Parts: sequence; structure tokens; C-alpha cells
Amino acid sequence: MYDLLSVSYSQEEVEKLKGPSERDLVYSGLEEIMCNTMKDVITLSQKENISLRIAAYKIAIMRIYNIYQEAGITI
Repeated sequence: MYDLLSVSYSQEEVEKLKGPSERDLVYSGLEEIMCNTMKDVITLSQKENISLRIAAYKIAIMRIYNIYQEAGITI
């Protein structure tokens, strides 16, 4: 009565159907963090008229300082 249609997929198509892998999710998260951080560095560099290197150092030190403050550690 009904004819069955046989469909086959390549390995690549099967992988796409499974969704993103753990590696893809990690890379995506890292990319977002790196892009946002670079925007912060450029913004600070332009705002304070300092080099990108100094801006990156300043942001890193402030982030460490904030984490210490949240943990109740005084410097």
C-alpha cells in the first residue's frame, strides 16, 4: 500500500543534525569573552589615551582586584 522511501545521510550531515559539540560550545564562549575583552581594551585605551598594552594590563589588574574584593580579601 505505502512505498517506503529510503534516505541516507553522509557522516557530515549526521553530525550537523546532532547540534554543536562540547568543543564548539567552549570555542564559542571563548570567542565571546575575547571579543568583549578586546572591545573593553580598545575603549579604555581611547578614553585614557594609553596604549592597548597598558589598557589590557589595567583591565586585568582591576578584574583581579574586584574578585579579591568580592571574596573579602583586602590588599
